[in-house]
Amino acid sequence: MPEEAATRRPLFNTANLNRAPARLGLSAVKLLLSGGLIGYLVNRHGVHYDRFEGIDPVFSTITIAIVVLQIALNTVRWRLILRHVADTAPPYRRLFGVYYASIFLSQILPSIGGDLVRVLYGRTLGSTPGPLTISVILDRGLALTALLFIALLSLPFLNPFDQGNMVVRSVGLVASGGLVTAYGGCLAMRAMRVSRLWTRLPEWPRYLVISGIWALTSRTGMFRLIPLSAIVHLLSFVAILLAARTVHVPLTFFVVLAIGPVLLLAHILPISIGGWGVREAAAVALLGMTGIDATSALLVSIMFGVLLVLAALPGAVFWLILRE
Repeated sequence: MPEEAATRRPLFNTANLNRAPARLGLSAVKLLLSGGLIGYLVNRHGVHYDRFEGIDPVFSTITIAIVVLQIALNTVRWRLILRHVADTAPPYRRLFGVYYASIFLSQILPSIGGDLVRVLYGRTLGSTPGPLTISVILDRGLALTALLFIALLSLPFLNPFDQGNMVVRSVGLVASGGLVTAYGGCLAMRAMRVSRLWTRLPEWPRYLVISGIWALTSRTGMFRLIPLSAIVHLLSFVAILLAARTVHVPLTFFVVLAIGPVLLLAHILPISIGGWGVREAAAVALLGMTGIDATSALLVSIMFGVLLVLAALPGAVFWLILRE
């Protein structure tokens, strides 16, 4: 652990957590965006309602189980981060409950709202808002870093479907640029730590930078946290494939591997509620490249979203039990 990691944990000003009107306004905008996009896509392309009547219960149950497994693996990742950042290792069961509650609230609130819940469980987790906030930022950052790696690796699968190479070039640019920025930033911050400017920075940003360098470049980060995040994303691809099979849309794993990273990037963009609307628009565009009609693509995305919501519902129980 770096020297600064052994110092007093950074404080965190919680005053900004009380800006309820601004948060409500932003949530309203995101709700309108999600609802507007869903309404537009359904009105334009329609939905195969008859396929909902023939939903395969086996595939849907397996999909829900996979999502729960993802939450369990994400909890392992967050616990590793907390052990380093906050010098605490809460019981896995308690941490799993908090993470599950945040996933549930992320389905009905903007993603930041779900993450905020984890910070507010400080007393339950035996930590303070500062380290918890850093742990959540790192948890998100590691998931995104792993997804960018997978996006680069998926380009050969995407290339045959992208005749103009526009999507391939865009994904390659975003993924490589993001990774270069992340790891180049780590190198720059390492060099900056010997400068006078470093000592003038407030404690909280310094601790965030040090923890970020650890998460991306340490043995734990490179060989445990990022691979674990990659496994979670690959499970998302399997969940998308099974959601398609649930409504009898014939997707192959290679198709999902080609479009999956871009679809997940659209899903996690913090501009909608639970990814709704943005995910469906991306699915229509991406699956359309592979020969899937827009109505079927929309159906797959909606089914995937519905199964995510169903898998997240037990989080409401954890939220009620663990609520402080």
